[in-house]
Amino acid sequence: MAQAIAYLDDIKPYKTTWRVQVRVLHTWKTFTTKFGETFDMVLSDVKGKKIHASVKREHLNRFEKLMVPGEWKAIENFGLTYSTGQFKATDHRYKMGFMAQTRVVRMDPLSDSYYLSLTPFNDVLTAGLNQNYLIDVVGQIVNVGEMETIDVQNKPTKKIDFELRDHTDERLPCTLWGSFAEQVFSACEASAGEMVICLVRYAKIKTYKDVRSISNAFNTSQILINPDIPEIVAFKESLPKDGLALTLLESKPKQEMIELTTGDFYLQFPKKTIKEVAEMFDVIVLFFYYILI
Repeated sequence: MAQAIAYLDDIKPYKTTWRVQVRVLHTWKTFTTKFGETFDMVLSDVKGKKIHASVKREHLNRFEKLMVPGEWKAIENFGLTYSTGQFKATDHRYKMGFMAQTRVVRMDPLSDSYYLSLTPFNDVLTAGLNQNYLIDVVGQIVNVGEMETIDVQNKPTKKIDFELRDHTDERLPCTLWGSFAEQVFSACEASAGEMVICLVRYAKIKTYKDVRSISNAFNTSQILINPDIPEIVAFKESLPKDGLALTLLESKPKQEMIELTTGDFYLQFPKKTIKEVAEMFDVIVLFFYYILI
């Protein structure tokens, strides 16, 4: 007899012969000193309950090509362990682990939903949320700082700060790193004055000097610009009709300072040797000395 289908709310670690039907929402790779490289996923059942699943290095080649974002899968024979640590991708009590006995079969879609769990800005900006859990946030980009390059563990890494606003005109600071920063900056540069909506999935909450903001949680996060998702389309329609334009806050290019040392401006001042400058300084000191006495 075929194993009965279970919902993610019902699965427990006392056995490994569960069978579930889930949609692959997101995939990424993680490297840790304990497990090496792993292939990680967020899966959701038709009720919208999500779970973090992981494939260890020894099974990566077998399962990575099967777990395609957007597809529905029937999965059976897997392990469950308690979900621990910081930056949990879901609020499920357990984490799913693929094993040698795990079986994955593609199936017909049960829903086209992205199973968003959008968090209101006010909940992020106050101290009520548990910062160990990653969240989904959507907003209109209204201010974008300059793209910076910062050394992170001796590796140059892109960084960008910007603001999101919601339908009440509340503002939420956001910082993105690496390819996420480049993705947002490129979209803003190409926007040609059009509204830019940014969906940040699996974002972490940060607190610095009592100011709360969001950022990407390493490779776990996902950035979607102007996604054609019903919830995001509804959010865009709810925004204030004030024509607020995107503002790119860029620093002045360094070549402007270089230009001050060339051309006519530079020729107004004759060159001096260090000795000549020192002699000029002595004259100035004597001048003020005689004035004072």
